[in-house]
Parts: sequence; C-alpha cells; structure tokens
Amino acid sequence: MRRKIKSPEFFSDWQFLGADIEEIIEKWGKPVDCSHLCAVIEVAIEPKIFELGLTDSKARPMTDTFAAALVANPDLMLKVIQLVRSKWHDPNPSHSAIVQKFITTHPFIKPIGGRKPRILTEKTQDGEIATAIELDGGPEIAISLVRSARQRLRLPRLPQLRVSPELHKAIKHLRSLGFCRHW
Repeated sequence: MRRKIKSPEFFSDWQFLGADIEEIIEKWGKPVDCSHLCAVIEVAIEPKIFELGLTDSKARPMTDTFAAALVANPDLMLKVIQLVRSKWHDPNPSHSAIVQKFITTHPFIKPIGGRKPRILTEKTQDGEIATAIELDGGPEIAISLVRSARQRLRLPRLPQLRVSPELHKAIKHLRSLGFCRHW
C-alpha cells in the first residue's frame, strides 16, 4: 500500500533529510536543539547563508545559531553537514532519490497543458509526478520507478522542526533574498 504524502504545510528539506538525521541523533544518544539542526541544515545546503549572516543583521541569527550548534556538538553537527551535503548535492542521484526529494520539497505540481497548479497529495498519480519532475528540469522517470520510490519514502518522526522566533525571522528574511527555499 502506498504511504501517504504529508500535507503541504510540512513540505521542506527536513522532510527529505529528517529520517536520516534522526538516525544519526539516535546513535548520538543526546537531545539536540531543533534551532541548531535547522541552521546546520540550511547552511549545509546553501553555504552562502553563513557569509550573508556575517554582513546582514537580519540574517545574523542564522549564523549565530549555526556557530552555537558547532560549539555545542561539533562531531554530531559535522556528521549532519556531511549527510546533508551528500544527499542534497549528490551529483548523480538515483531516480528514487530524485522522486523522493521532489515529493518532500514541492507542495505544488506545475500546471500542465493550461491547467492550474495542483497541490501534491497522496491521491496525485505517479504519472503526474513523473511529468512534474520532467517539467521541473529533472530527468525522464518511469512511472514504475515513481511508484516504488513513493512506497520506500521514509519520513521523519518529527514532522517539522520548531525554531526560535529570532531564527524564524532570519529564515523569512533569507527566503525573501532567495535562500531557504525549501523551509
């Protein structure tokens, strides 16, 4: 049976990376601040965020939180950075990884043939997802591969990371500058 896809309010880079990060944290055995995780994930995906936080006061909480995360748990955060960099920036991702990244980070499917953009739900057909990935600049993927990737999709137990109000404001500011697109 096909696993359900999360509702659009929970589409983010955390949904794509969270299950693997939770495994690393379980092995670590200590609690980790969600704001720290968020900052590390965002800077690992887009390192320019760190540089921007040094010069832009509105983005500064992201840089400060990232630095605090590295000071608090350096070994753990370096493992998280390595995981994020390897999964998010994989130069030769499998078709399964492409499908799963698309499903967990895109709440809408681009309009096809003059139709309105559609919300991606568990009822969205595999063929529509394959076409949407192609329209988004991805490779041509067989419908059977989309189906199997959806069935193997692992989602994190924690649906979304709760961050501090300061970090939330920094994320909103960075999003207005074209960063943190998947948060």
